[in-house]
Amino acid sequence: MGRRGALPAGRIVARRCVRPISPVSGGSAHRGTRARRLPAGGEPGRRAALRIHRHGYHTDEALRSELAWMEALRAAGVAVPAVVPTSSGALFAVVRARGVPEPRQVDMVTWMTGAPLGTIEDGPGPARADLRETFRGVGRLAARLHDHAQGWSPPAGFVRHAWDGDGLLGPAPLWGRFWLAGG
Repeated sequence: MGRRGALPAGRIVARRCVRPISPVSGGSAHRGTRARRLPAGGEPGRRAALRIHRHGYHTDEALRSELAWMEALRAAGVAVPAVVPTSSGALFAVVRARGVPEPRQVDMVTWMTGAPLGTIEDGPGPARADLRETFRGVGRLAARLHDHAQGWSPPAGFVRHAWDGDGLLGPAPLWGRFWLAGG
């Protein structure tokens, strides 16, 4: 929002939804989602990411599918964030907030610590001195994800984006025609 003193849409939605998204049991920002780190479940030291999704990026079915797959991966021993259900037990909430013109899907997942590999401008960071071992780990994780996907039976109604040729570079790519952005 452009007015001085006005809160950005993500912050408005976050304030509106913290109560309904609060967990009932123990239980990074990326394109399309804004993540906020906050205490989870009233447990000291436990943190979570409140993910506020861009309007129209996911259907409810696609977001429900993403979170169901995350739960299945976690149950299979893959290190992924745990989904923190809403106070009603749902995987996410659709929230309306004054000052934000459209509703937003909001979910919460447990926080996973990590460190960036580096930046495009500066290359690999000092925390990742042994890139060979880092990329071996990435390869092992990709293999586990592939094996899981091959053996997993998605629940009825499962819907996800296809990151195939059309999804990346087709006439209506999922993240837009990025190659026209210049730079």
